Amino acid sequence: MSRKLPFNAVKLIFLGGFYLFLLVLYATAAPAQGMSIGDEQQLQERVQEMAEKLQLTEDQRQALIPIMQDYGLATKAMLEKHDVDLEPGERPSRRKMMAMRGDVQKNRSAFEQQLATVLSPQQMDEFHRLQKEQREAMRARLRRTN
Repeated sequence: MSRKLPFNAVKLIFLGGFYLFLLVLYATAAPAQGMSIGDEQQLQERVQEMAEKLQLTEDQRQALIPIMQDYGLATKAMLEKHDVDLEPGERPSRRKMMAMRGDVQKNRSAFEQQLATVLSPQQMDEFHRLQKEQREAMRARLRRTN
């Protein structure tokens, strides 16, 4: 038996998913933005975390650093282009998020294409699995707070 959701519920689910996607995108890119000493340390920690989870070689680890830096800078430029400031606890307007959607997808796609040049197919599969787990955990946290 299939239950049809009201249109408002579908919109709410879509917007929640989109907010989650932006949050994951920003969280992934944030360490590479600005590249102060603290940011450089965060980038190194993120690369180390990925190295452990994906079992990266030292060459892969070193190749990942500029990719993540570029991704962070592209994300920062995209957010500035759309006049979005992701301060903790603040959300961009729905209109801004919808306007950014295409740029978010292009940025993420470019990042994953670059990542695929460094990672093996098995590592890419594991990367996607980890990303899915992060999204599901974030959705669960959002459900608990609502």
